[in-house]
Amino acid sequence: MSQCGAPKGVILTVGLTHEPVIFSLRQIGPAYAAFICTPESAATLDTVEREYPLPPSHVRRREVRDSPDQIGRLVDEFCSAFLWLRDECDVSPSDICTDPTPGRKWMSAGVTMIASFLGLSMFYTEVKFVNGKPDQDTMRFIRLGNAYEQTGFIEAEKGRDLFNVYNFAAAADVFGRLRPMVSARADLYSGLERLCHTLHRWELFHHYSESLRRAFADALDSLHRSAYSGGLSEEWKQFVEGMESLRDAIDAVSRSRKPAIEATIDLVMNAERRISQGRHDDAMARCYRALESLSQYLLADTYGLSDTKQPNYGKLTETQRDRLRSELGNLPGSVGLDSGWRILHALGHPAARCVLHEEKGKLVNRFAGLLDSRNNSILAHGWTPIGEERARRMVGRLRELLACVGGAEAQKLMSRLEVPKLPSLWGRGGGTAA
Repeated sequence: MSQCGAPKGVILTVGLTHEPVIFSLRQIGPAYAAFICTPESAATLDTVEREYPLPPSHVRRREVRDSPDQIGRLVDEFCSAFLWLRDECDVSPSDICTDPTPGRKWMSAGVTMIASFLGLSMFYTEVKFVNGKPDQDTMRFIRLGNAYEQTGFIEAEKGRDLFNVYNFAAAADVFGRLRPMVSARADLYSGLERLCHTLHRWELFHHYSESLRRAFADALDSLHRSAYSGGLSEEWKQFVEGMESLRDAIDAVSRSRKPAIEATIDLVMNAERRISQGRHDDAMARCYRALESLSQYLLADTYGLSDTKQPNYGKLTETQRDRLRSELGNLPGSVGLDSGWRILHALGHPAARCVLHEEKGKLVNRFAGLLDSRNNSILAHGWTPIGEERARRMVGRLRELLACVGGAEAQKLMSRLEVPKLPSLWGRGGGTAA
């Protein structure tokens, strides 16, 4: 029985001795084989194919020049062989393996590198040489661990880069693929995967209908174990503390009764993250909703008008209703962004002066030009994409408005809803991940 679970396909380099290659083939027992040899080892491959015959359609043979500077060409040929097995021979990647040892030393280095990257099973032939020839009685076939998978720091840095541009779903996929042998790193990558999944749910507004606190707890427990088992660096201490603060801020948004200023601040911060990803139309759509929701919050909190679809104006005094009729002409049947701020202005709410001002006897919305950009955008009613400058200006004005309405507490929540930057996962900055 094959020691590697009888994979269907194998990719082998061929050197000047045929015995190790034949030994590998007999141990693996593949149905398909791809060989990469040099011009000098072509005769060796002829011997291999006589000793381990396969149907011609099940064999692929390629040559590379015997020179270490050909390692790039070797990697290309290996990838081509992998695609041949996967796409033309219909062999699953999990059923493809390699033995990097039979070829030249520089070939072994290249095969180990690309096979690790592709996640293929690897084996090597251990053999003693007697009088310059391999002693077949000493041959042993040994599974080779994937250092790339077991450490994961190179791939993990890709996950870190994705995390720090708020692409949490893609970062979760990266961290989820890593399978390190060291327990501290396993906790680290598992914790980061869970954290990214939780933050992705936050980006999708799941926290408006359910608490994410338990999901955060599971992720942070893994990160704590990882950090303290290897010694907590100052950067990692600050990151974990920042995530705990973010968890609490998100939980405050979850617990707030909508419409709420907390949820409005959360929307604006979400929009700011979309700008950093170049998703300016998405950012502006969120900003529009934030400006609308802030008026809804003030109407409910100050005047009891919590139902914007069918507002109960009976909660207002007759004097207040007269003001509305005087300024709006009638009592709106439903309340949207523009009518919400006009109602607040008619009722004398101080926040309305930050949004509306009189110009030539008419009320003008200070956000009017920016709102026109939103209305003409692809995600609203037009076909004109929104540029970064317009999106950033909208977020900046909303930040100022929220600080005007909510004061120091609003500014504090905006700060707490900032996502802390994930420190390096390799070297001194990575603490236990080094």
